[in-house]
Amino acid sequence: MKRSSRRNFLKSSAAGVAAVASTQAFSQSPNLSKKTIAEVRALEAKEIQKTTSGWNDGLAHPIPYKNPPGKGKDRAIVLGGGSEYMSSFLVGYFHAMLTNGIDLRLADIVVGTSAGAVLGSALLGSRLDLFSAEFNLLADYPKIMAKLVPTKKFSPSQERVMKMGLTAKDGNPDTIQAIGHAAMAARSIPSDKFQTNIKVFLGDMKTIPKKMYITTIDCYTAERLVIAPDMGVSVIDACAASASA
Repeated sequence: MKRSSRRNFLKSSAAGVAAVASTQAFSQSPNLSKKTIAEVRALEAKEIQKTTSGWNDGLAHPIPYKNPPGKGKDRAIVLGGGSEYMSSFLVGYFHAMLTNGIDLRLADIVVGTSAGAVLGSALLGSRLDLFSAEFNLLADYPKIMAKLVPTKKFSPSQERVMKMGLTAKDGNPDTIQAIGHAAMAARSIPSDKFQTNIKVFLGDMKTIPKKMYITTIDCYTAERLVIAPDMGVSVIDACAASASA
């Protein structure tokens, strides 16, 4: 595909909707063998990759296009990062939803990054009340909160990393790798102190709650990682990797 935007791509692809629908109906027919259905679905996946591999609009692409952890799931919650600000927002949001009869814990899958990883784990791990109580306490004693915040003033090496992230022109592995290497070299909060801060809010939780998936990046290789509950990684380590400052 040449330099076509996704919007133009969608417009130009409208004529193919009927063909796609017929293919899906074909794959779901009860008269077909499992092998035939599998072959049709594999063909669909290849066609999706063909139509998206040439996108050149500068926007992020979902990788992989068909994600196994989300396969067969109907409801998902995706929680982003944002330090203590997002954490306090999510605490209030979760409680507001529960008060109005919406239990977010019923989602089939929860994906969290940074603050979203910590709060998602607290939600699914029955630690939300503990988290709320501690946040209320910190509101009354701001000096304690100041001790837990990763940093009040960024070091020059941290500022360099942030500038690299803000000025990055693409999401190529070598670009992410360069940022990751600079992050590893930056003078930042010691990892053991950072993990202790997370333990304050998650209590004695050891494992990643079922249905919780935590995203992070390998700073050395630039590999995108999704840490699942069955990978044997502790929830503290996973959240620290996702939220490290």
